[in-house]
Amino acid sequence: MSSDLLDQHSVKRRRRPAKSCDACRARKVRCDQKIPCGPCTKARSAPKCIYGPGTVRLPSPDPSPEESGSGAAAPHTPAETRHYTPEASSLCGNTEAEQLRRQIAHLQNRVIRLESRLEADVLRPAATLATDLRVTPIQPKLRQTADKNKLFGANHWVHTAKHLPDSAIFILTIKINAGSIGAKDVELSFETPKIDFAKIRQEVTKRRLRIKQFEMPVLNDPVVDILATIPTRAECDAYVNIYMSTHERIYRVLHIPTFFQQYDSFWEDQTASSLAFRMKLVLILALGSTLDQDTNECTLADRQTRMWTYAAQWWLTGPTEKSTFNLDGIQVACLLQLARQMTAVGRAWISSGSLLQMAFSIGLHRDPSHFPSMVPLQAQMQRQLWATVQELHLLSAMESSMQAYIDMNSCDTKPPDNINDEDITPELGGLPVGKPCGQITDTSLQRILCETFSKRLQAAQCLHSGNSLAYADIIKLANALKAHCAKLSGFFDVHPNSPLVNNFQRSFLDIHFRLLILRLHRQFLLQQPDEASCFLSRKACFDAAMVIASYASHTSSADIHLRRLSQLFLNTTGSMRAPLSLEIITMLGLELRMQLEEDDSRGSGPSGRFAKAAREPIFAALILIRDEFLRRIEMGSPRCKAFGLTTFIIAQLRAMENQESPAQALSSAMTEKLADVQKYLEATVERLAAISTSGDVVMGDFDLNAFLAMDFNSGGSGGGFDFGGFGMGDSLW
Repeated sequence: MSSDLLDQHSVKRRRRPAKSCDACRARKVRCDQKIPCGPCTKARSAPKCIYGPGTVRLPSPDPSPEESGSGAAAPHTPAETRHYTPEASSLCGNTEAEQLRRQIAHLQNRVIRLESRLEADVLRPAATLATDLRVTPIQPKLRQTADKNKLFGANHWVHTAKHLPDSAIFILTIKINAGSIGAKDVELSFETPKIDFAKIRQEVTKRRLRIKQFEMPVLNDPVVDILATIPTRAECDAYVNIYMSTHERIYRVLHIPTFFQQYDSFWEDQTASSLAFRMKLVLILALGSTLDQDTNECTLADRQTRMWTYAAQWWLTGPTEKSTFNLDGIQVACLLQLARQMTAVGRAWISSGSLLQMAFSIGLHRDPSHFPSMVPLQAQMQRQLWATVQELHLLSAMESSMQAYIDMNSCDTKPPDNINDEDITPELGGLPVGKPCGQITDTSLQRILCETFSKRLQAAQCLHSGNSLAYADIIKLANALKAHCAKLSGFFDVHPNSPLVNNFQRSFLDIHFRLLILRLHRQFLLQQPDEASCFLSRKACFDAAMVIASYASHTSSADIHLRRLSQLFLNTTGSMRAPLSLEIITMLGLELRMQLEEDDSRGSGPSGRFAKAAREPIFAALILIRDEFLRRIEMGSPRCKAFGLTTFIIAQLRAMENQESPAQALSSAMTEKLADVQKYLEATVERLAAISTSGDVVMGDFDLNAFLAMDFNSGGSGGGFDFGGFGMGDSLW
C-alpha cells in the first residue's frame, strides 16, 4: 500500500502544458513568454531562451513604438497573425515543427524591424545636421565717395565674384576698410608691360562719353512740348500692342477698354486729351519701343524714351503733384516705375517707396468692400493696382537689398476678381460674377502672382532681415517657391493657344521665381561651400543659373514674343535682365571654378574627358552672354563693364582648364575684344555726329573708374581678384 502511494507521488503528472521557457522554469521566475523573454534578456542568457516540446506560448503583443523604430508599423505577414484558442494552442504547443516555424517567422519580423531602425539611425545624423545648420546673412558693404554712396547688399554680384579664381594679370579689386568701399569700388585692371593699351583706352573712353552725353536730353519743362514728340499713329499702334501683350498682362495697370476709348479720342483731337492720359500714353510708348525688334539703333530710341520718362516724372513731382493723388496718378506712377527700369533712367527703387506711400495715401491697401459707395469698376481697378504696387515694390526691394515695407496684417485688399476687362464697364451697377478658377481671363496671371506673394515677401524678408538663416527654413521656403514655379508652368501648358498668354510672360515669370530660389540658396553656398549638406544649395544655384542663362539664346527665335524677351534683356536694368546680369555671370563662373578644382585629371583619361564635356555647356552659356553684350555695344550702347568682366572670366577659366598661362590668355582675349568694342563705338559716334545738330559734344572731366572701369597702366604688380576685404578665407582658394 505504501509502495503504491510512493509510486503515485514519484510520477509527476501535468494536466496542462508549460507556458514558460526552459530557463525561467529552471530559475522559477515568471516568464513573459516572449522570444527571448524578459528575464532571459536581463540575465544576458537570451540564446538559452528555448521553449521545449509541449510548451504553449500566448500570442506576443504588438511591438511598442520604441521597438518598431520611429513609430512606423512593421510589415505584417500572415505568419505573424495569431488567433488564440485553447484547442489551437494545445495542438500547436504539442507540435515541435509548428513551434519552430512560428519562431522563425517572429525572428524574420524582428530582423525587418531592426533593419528599419538601422536605416533611420544612419540617416538621422545628416538630417539633424541640415536642420540645425545656420549661417549669418551676408553682410552688406557700403561704398562711400564724394558724389555717391551705394550699399552692396546680399544680392549684389560682388559677393559671388570674390570666389572667382586668381589671375596674375587680371585684377578685380574691391577695397573695403571697416565695412566701407573706396572710390575705386570695382576696378577691372589689366596690366602688362608688353602691350600698350593707353591709346585704345583713350579712344574708347572718349567715344563712350560722347554717346552718353548724346543720350541725356536737356530739360527745361519736359511737359510743354510732349505732343510734338509723339510718333505717327502707325508707330504708336505697334508700340501700344507690344505693351498690351507683354507687361500689361503681368502688371495690371489699365482698364483696357477704357484706355482704347481714350486712345481713339486722342487721335481725333490731341489737344482735348487730359494731361494724365498723355503721360500714360508716352510711358506705354516708351515701354513698347524698347521691345520693338525693328529698333536697331538703341541710342536714338533711348534718348526719346528717356525724354518721355522725365516728362512723366516731372508731372508727378512738379507743381501738379497734388492733383496726381488719384487712380490716374497711381497708373502713371506704376508705368513710370517700369519705364525707369526699362530705359535705364535711374534706379527704379528710389521711386518705389514714393509709389507705395502714394498707394497707402489713397487707400489701395484697404479692400473696396469697406467702401459701399465705390462703383464696381473702381473697386476692380483698386484691387488690380494694389497687386501691381506690391509686385513693383517687392521687385525694387530685392534689387536694393532693403526690407519691403509691406505689412500683410495691415493690408486686407483681396486679389482682383477673375473677370475680363470687357465684362465690367463704368455704367455697370454691380460687379459681375467671376469666372471659374480654371478659365483664363485678363486677371489670371495677376491672381496667380497674388497667391505666391506672401511666400516671395517672406523670402525677401529672410534675405534682408539681418538675422541668422536656418537651413531647414530656407529649404522649405525654396521648395514652396519651386512648387509655385511648377504650378505656373502648368498654367501655361493648359492654355497653349490662348491670346491672353504667350512665351514672353511665361519666361519672364519663370526667371523671376528661379532668381529668387537662387538668392535663397546662395547664402549657404557662399558661406558653407565645404558643408556636405549644402550640396543641395550648390545644385539649386547651378540649375537656376543655367536655366536663366538659357533665355539669352532667343535672339533669333521664330517666336516673336521670345525675340521681344531678348530685346528686354538688352535694354533693361536690374533683375529684369537676369540672363545678362553679373549675378548670373559670376554664379556660372563660380561653378566652373569649383568644378575645375575638383577635377584633378584636367582632361586626361576617361574621367577627365567626361568632366571637361560636362563643363562645356557652362562655357557655352557664358560665351552666349558675352556675345549678347557685344551685340548691344554694336547697337550703340556705351556700357562695357559687364562685357569686359565676362570676357575676362571666360579667358581665365579656359586658361585654368588647359593649364595655360593666364597672362597670355587674358592678353589675347583683351586684344581681340577691345578692338571690336572700339570699332563699334566709332561707328556709333559717326552715326550720332551725322544726325546731331548741336555740334561737337563738349568734353568735360571724365571719371574712368565710373565709366570704363579699366586701367591698363603697366606700373604695378598683378594681384588677381583681390577680394580679401570681404573676409574670404584663404582655405577657399
